[in-house]
Amino acid sequence: MEKSKVRIAVTSGDPDGVGLEISLKAILQKPRSPPSQIFLFRGEEKPPGSVLRLLKSTERTEVRSLEEALDLSGHPKAPFVDIISKLSPAHWVESAAKACLNRSFDALVTAPLSKPLIKSSGLQDLGHTEILKRVSGVSTAHMGFVGKFFSVVLGTGHIPLSQVSSKWTPDSFRQAFAACLELRELLAPKLRRRPVGVLGLNPHAGDSGLIGQEEFSWMASEIQKQAQNSKSALGPLVPDAAFLPQMWTQFSVYLAAYHDQGLIPFKSIHGYGSGVHLTLGLPLKRTSVDHGVAKDLFGKNKADPGSMTEALRFAIKWAGTK
Repeated sequence: MEKSKVRIAVTSGDPDGVGLEISLKAILQKPRSPPSQIFLFRGEEKPPGSVLRLLKSTERTEVRSLEEALDLSGHPKAPFVDIISKLSPAHWVESAAKACLNRSFDALVTAPLSKPLIKSSGLQDLGHTEILKRVSGVSTAHMGFVGKFFSVVLGTGHIPLSQVSSKWTPDSFRQAFAACLELRELLAPKLRRRPVGVLGLNPHAGDSGLIGQEEFSWMASEIQKQAQNSKSALGPLVPDAAFLPQMWTQFSVYLAAYHDQGLIPFKSIHGYGSGVHLTLGLPLKRTSVDHGVAKDLFGKNKADPGSMTEALRFAIKWAGTK
C-alpha cells in the first residue's frame, strides 16, 4: 500500500522577484521524503525565458484556482500542481494558510514577499508573520531560523529599535522562550539536549547594570527560573561574543532580543544559500527562505535556490510528523 503523501503549499512571492525561480529549482530537486504533493501558487504573468524553461521541464498539472487544485489532492498522477491565480501574491499566503488550518495542506512554504506589495494588495499586515497570525487567530508568533551551524529565535519582530527595550519584558521573554523550546524539538536529537543560549539586550550583557538595567533587573532571574524548571537555559550572553564559532556547539538555539541582533550573525554565517525561516507558535506549519525578493536578479537565472530547497525539505519532513 502506497504511503500517504504530505501536501505542501508553496507561494512564489513577488512576480518580479526570484521567488518563482527558486521555487521551481527547489521542486526540481525532488525532495520527496516522505512522499509529497506540491501545490505552487503563481501569477498569470508570463515568466522570463529562463524561468519558463524551468517550468516546462517540470512535470505538472495546471489549474486555475485553489478549489480546482484541492480536487486533485491525493491524486497519484498530480505530484506537482501548478496553480495560476488571479489573486495578489499576498492573498495567496492568506488562502494557503486558511487551507492549512482546514487540513487541506499539511504545511506552507513561502518565497519572499515584499512589504510594499502586501500593502498594495489592500492588506494591513506588515509581513508574512502578521498575515499568518491574523488568519490563525493567534496574538503571538515568533520568527525562528534553522541553520547548519546554529539556530536562532527572535524575541521581538519587525519593530523599530527604539521600541525594543519597552517590548522586551518578562512576559515577552517567557513567550519567546517557549518558541525556542518548540524549535528545539524539531532539531536533531543531540541538539535537543543542549541549553538555549539567551543573548543580553545591551552591550557586554549590561556589565552588571552599568550599561542598561534589563539583564540585571529581570533577565538573569527569568533565565534562572527556566534553568531550574529543567528547561535548560544559559545567559545573559554577551551578544558580541556569543556567535563566535567555538560557541556554536554549546547551545541548541540562541534567543535574540531583537531582529538584527539574531539575523545579522545568522545571515552573515549562512548566507543566502542555506538556512530555513519558520514561524513558531502557529496552529499550522510554515517555513520560508531566510532572504528577500532580490529583484535585481529577476529573470537572470542566477538566484541561489539553496535556502528554498532547505525550506521545502524541512516542511516536507515536518509535515510528516505529528
